[in-house]
Amino acid sequence: MNFFLLSQIIIKISKKESVFGLDIEWQPQFKKGQPQHKTALIQICGNDTILLFQVVQLKVLPAELVKFLKDPHIFKSGVNIRGDGLKLHRDFNVLTNGLVELMIMTQYIDSPLLMITHRRSLSALTSLFLERNMPKSKSVRLSNWSRRNLTAKQQEYAACDAYVSFFLLIMFVNISS
Repeated sequence: MNFFLLSQIIIKISKKESVFGLDIEWQPQFKKGQPQHKTALIQICGNDTILLFQVVQLKVLPAELVKFLKDPHIFKSGVNIRGDGLKLHRDFNVLTNGLVELMIMTQYIDSPLLMITHRRSLSALTSLFLERNMPKSKSVRLSNWSRRNLTAKQQEYAACDAYVSFFLLIMFVNISS
C-alpha cells in the first residue's frame, strides 16, 4: 500500500472539502473474554473519492491521516462514530475530532420516514432515506479484515459504509435547512 500517495490524496481533498463519511473495520474476536483485535481498515469517503487505508500492520498512523482525524473543522460522519473514534484512540492513540453521529442527527430532522421504524442503523437509514438495500452480508461483516489482500466483496462493503455515511450526512443537512 502506498501511504504516501494516500496521504497526498487526503491533503488534497481535505483542502477543498470539510464533510466526509468515516468507518473502520477490524477482525472480529470470536473468543469470549479476549480483547478486540486492532483496527484493520479505515474508510474515508468524500465528494468524489473513497479511500481504504489498511492499517493493521502499523504501529503509528501516517501523519496526514492523523492530522485529518484530529481536525475539528473536518466533519466525519457515521453510525456509532463515537465508538469508532474511541477504538482509534485505543489502537493508535489518536483523538478523533469533528465526529457527527447520524443516529443523533435523525432527532433534528423532520421527516415522516422516521416514523416507519425506530431502527437507526446505517442499513435502516439507507433503506429509509436512499430507498436502497445495503449489502450487509454476515459472512463479509465477520470476515478477516486483517488479511493482506481484501476480497472484492470486503472492499465493496467497506467503501459502501463510508459512502452511505457521507451521503446521509449531506442529505440530513439539506433536509434540516
